[in-house]
Amino acid sequence: MNYNLTATAVQIDLSALWTALLSLAGVTLMVFVIILIARLIGTLKRVNTLIEDLQPDLKKTVEKLPQTMDSVNTISGNLVDLTDDITETVPGILNDVGDMTDSVKETVEDVTGLVSGVARTFRRPSAAADAVGNAFRAGYRLYRRHKRHSSSKKH
Repeated sequence: MNYNLTATAVQIDLSALWTALLSLAGVTLMVFVIILIARLIGTLKRVNTLIEDLQPDLKKTVEKLPQTMDSVNTISGNLVDLTDDITETVPGILNDVGDMTDSVKETVEDVTGLVSGVARTFRRPSAAADAVGNAFRAGYRLYRRHKRHSSSKKH
């Protein structure tokens, strides 16, 4: 047996090699694009289903928007009116509180003077006339203050 092995030369054209490689890359790219399009179609179907499920609720919400805006406008108007009323009322209330505080202070001072006068009367009988005079003056001031306060409430 005689084996004759001869070397054969294989020649590959570079343009054919590039064509084969680019064709293989193109087929691979086409497969990825087809997979991407299939996934995109699936996603769009799910989004479409979600929109169809939400559509009745969205319609109801959109139909209620004018009524809701009317309610918001009414509430805003009421809030403005309330704020205006408070702005007008609070200073008067504060003035009344100030007047009452002054009146209470004067009353306490008058009662203190009356009690002091009575105490002095018991300590010194000669001061009895002064104490009676102070008591009448304190009583008169209380009467005038009460009269002034009750007439200011009528207006």
